[in-house]
Amino acid sequence: SYSISDGSFYNVMVNFGERFVVPFAVKINATAQQIGFISSVPQLASSLFQPFSADIADRLKKRKRLVLIAALLQALMWIPMILVVILFRNPWLLLLFFTCVNIFNIFRKRNIKDRAIKTMVSLINKINAEFNIIKRPLPLIPISI
Repeated sequence: SYSISDGSFYNVMVNFGERFVVPFAVKINATAQQIGFISSVPQLASSLFQPFSADIADRLKKRKRLVLIAALLQALMWIPMILVVILFRNPWLLLLFFTCVNIFNIFRKRNIKDRAIKTMVSLINKINAEFNIIKRPLPLIPISI
């Protein structure tokens, strides 16, 4: 199915791509400070951008289109990252493009997280209905984490 192939390609991207960004930085003679930035700034930027991604997704109404566009942009960001390593050898450009990859990744993850949270809340409410552990049921509102 589509979800299995998407998950497979995502796994390839993470294991063959994201895990090698720091070795790419070492290859282009990045300093320890630049490697630290490359390791931390993309995650920080994606965390700061995540609340806005929920608003953008809600405004566009068509999540499938948003996820496809984000996945395409995320995939296309790897081309300039490779060119940075081969041609320019600039760690700051590598940081910029890797940050973009992480920001575009938010839109792909958000839809999966919403479904997982709804399923988890629904399961908790069913267990609570059976055993009456919580005084009032949890709302079925997706919460971006």
